Amino acid sequence: MRDAIRRVAEATVEVALFTSATQVEHLLRVAEDEGGAAPLRAGAARVVIGSVGPVCSAALTRAGFAVDVEPTHPKMGPLVAETLRAAPTLLARKRR
Repeated sequence: MRDAIRRVAEATVEVALFTSATQVEHLLRVAEDEGGAAPLRAGAARVVIGSVGPVCSAALTRAGFAVDVEPTHPKMGPLVAETLRAAPTLLARKRR
């Protein structure tokens, strides 16, 4: 998880997918332990953020992350497929 946090903070990944509100809470807890969540949030602004459903999206929003993709059906398959389709356009817009 520490490596994932670093990579999102540095925007060296293009997409980050979240599948539960608990995952968001753990991510922030580890980021705080590593020196703060501010770099993570800043990097996440340049990364496409996908959320599996409304509960996870609400947790991301409360944590200060903008959700770019929430699938039509709250399942992993649609999350991956819909994020894959939307990512190139979203990523280009975020990195301009």
